[in-house]
Amino acid sequence: MQFEDFQHKLQVVLGMKKEGIYSLSDRDHKLRLSDALFCAEDIVRNRKFFVAIQKALQNLGDEVVVIDAGAGTGVLGIMTLIHGAKHCTFIEENPYTMELCKQVVESFGYTHRSDFLLWDATNINLKGEYNLLVSETIRSDFQSEDFHHIISHLKPYLREDAIIIPERFEMMLTETKTGKSYTQYLSSYKGISGLDLQDLSWEVEVQGRVYLYDDVCIDSGDCVSFFNAARLYVES
Repeated sequence: MQFEDFQHKLQVVLGMKKEGIYSLSDRDHKLRLSDALFCAEDIVRNRKFFVAIQKALQNLGDEVVVIDAGAGTGVLGIMTLIHGAKHCTFIEENPYTMELCKQVVESFGYTHRSDFLLWDATNINLKGEYNLLVSETIRSDFQSEDFHHIISHLKPYLREDAIIIPERFEMMLTETKTGKSYTQYLSSYKGISGLDLQDLSWEVEVQGRVYLYDDVCIDSGDCVSFFNAARLYVES
């Protein structure tokens, strides 16, 4: 399946499921279903992940077993199945979002190659080993988001040759008052504990580039739902 066919089918399926979504009382969950739907409709983001996942599956070969952590509507996990993954485990803690995820996966015909776990990906216990982990759970920075907690928790379940998407980050931090700036390089494989802001104070602008896999990357501002520029306020 080509990306255009995937994106068209995805939007048709989501369009049929939208009724009542924006009136749900799910603010107590980490990500509201309406926000997950917004992410799923981001064509630029989806295209980049589609290409990155295709490359990763080509390099991993057969018998690829996948975790989609913080699955949302299931977009990334479905991409892995399209590109030949044997099985995908979708992990999502919002029950409304998980229900939609199940429906979307079923619409693509992949229920028989999927498991659905209604749980927080930062503290779930899994069985078996996996060789691909995908997680699109970062909007702009690493200060108040779950990405690095998810990766740290799930790494013990990955095989030694496993691929993590996104793989690494290049973050430019600039102190808006003085112009002082420096770059941090973060790797999903080495573990990410968050941004180091100890040398900066007051208001900090964060921009960067995320490398999904190989040479497939997204810069801050390329798309509306993933890895946007941000401003942080740091105690002096």
